[in-house]
Amino acid sequence: MRAKTLDECSEAGFGDFILANPCLDRHPDLMWVIRRVYWRNAKLGHATAVKAAAKCARQYSQLDPALTSITVGEELNHVQA
Repeated sequence: MRAKTLDECSEAGFGDFILANPCLDRHPDLMWVIRRVYWRNAKLGHATAVKAAAKCARQYSQLDPALTSITVGEELNHVQA
């Protein structure tokens, strides 16, 4: 389900964050943790909730150094496909 406004949290918006960060696929337990962080911050808006989820994921970089490169979206505009 898509959000009604750009800054409204939604499961699809969270899914877009996960898709933009394929290194998270290797860590299903971490994805559960950051989903919880995302929804705990949902009342602050999608952008803030995604930033909180990204910060949380980066804190687990000792599990996987690739987690330090988690992106929240605005960086995606500068990445070449």
